[in-house]
Amino acid sequence: DIVRRPRVGDLCTALAVDGEVSIHYLTEDRISELGALPDEIWDRAEENLLRQFSPLQVAMASHDRGGRVLLPAEGEFFSSSLLVAEPVREALADQVKGDLLAAVPSRMLLAISGTEEPGGIDAFRRFVEDVHRDDSDALSPSVLRWDGRAWAELS
Repeated sequence: DIVRRPRVGDLCTALAVDGEVSIHYLTEDRISELGALPDEIWDRAEENLLRQFSPLQVAMASHDRGGRVLLPAEGEFFSSSLLVAEPVREALADQVKGDLLAAVPSRMLLAISGTEEPGGIDAFRRFVEDVHRDDSDALSPSVLRWDGRAWAELS
């Protein structure tokens, strides 16, 4: 079985090794073969994720419905993974008006907005639904809100 951790709503994270031309998900058997403890692997994975994303590689673009979209660096396919990184979340929260909203409608896209941004929650939700519907690497149409302690799915 692929090693994964549930996050919020329909989202989870999985451990993977990103090679030059392929991606391999880690299984429980493979972790045992490596002789590592699962928590050590998760810690290393988060360190690797943060190391891959320097502020210079991250660009924000406004979309016409209020809010912004985190654009991946060229050749980067896991911008959505940044949702789990605390330093990234803190930096994103400083860029929006109101409570931080986020969504990962696509594997390559982390969309953010704020509860007090132009267009509000409904406009952001429509944007996320449109991207999710039209993207070949769709992940989730869920819109999340940071409550100060954890992500919660908006109903």
